[in-house]
Amino acid sequence: MKEVITADFSGVVNGLEKIGFTVLTVEKNPFISNSLATHSDMLAVKIGERIVLDGSQQKLYEHFSSSGRSCIYSEKNVRSGYPEDVPLNCAVVGGHLICRKSAVSKTVLTLAENNGLKIVDVNQGYAKCSTCVVDENSVITDDISIHKACCANKIESLLVSKGSVGLAGYDYGFIGGCSGLLEKGLLAFCGDIGTHADFAKINDFLKQRGVEYVSLFSGELIDVGGIIAV
Repeated sequence: MKEVITADFSGVVNGLEKIGFTVLTVEKNPFISNSLATHSDMLAVKIGERIVLDGSQQKLYEHFSSSGRSCIYSEKNVRSGYPEDVPLNCAVVGGHLICRKSAVSKTVLTLAENNGLKIVDVNQGYAKCSTCVVDENSVITDDISIHKACCANKIESLLVSKGSVGLAGYDYGFIGGCSGLLEKGLLAFCGDIGTHADFAKINDFLKQRGVEYVSLFSGELIDVGGIIAV
């Protein structure tokens, strides 16, 4: 059964289990705000076949190590305050790594180099939060700097508006934080993607690329820190 990492959010966990995925939930990082403390896009990233974890994720480290999976702790732990909270907040899109290079963990950058990934340096430190990976050459983003950088690097990008995703303690959440590419051709949304103001554009973009979507629960889209397929 395929495994994914996400927050311990009942609607997401139940929705993923119903469609056949084993859900691994992140542990709370006590050094960042409660609203973000269980966001997988803050605490883990997969580069090639290796999973990079924040030091707070001991259970995940033990799980992957005991099952023979390649995982490593980041040399830089996630801590409160930007940019100390974004060392693992980056998006792998095919042969590219989208990130704010100056803020990302050296562990991640080294692995990216070893895997032949091209670094796409963006102004947005919350790069994975702001990026919904659609396939190996396409993204949906609500951040203009990421959109422009992707276009400059020949990654197809759909720019959508902010405000349709909820996040406790903030005015709004982000498109990457409410989504996750579960496997090739299947994209999950945390909430009903039909509620997004730009749903028509999103739907067309996905159809053009042969990507199906699943809404894991009804109602508003919620930024839970995304879903990482491992």
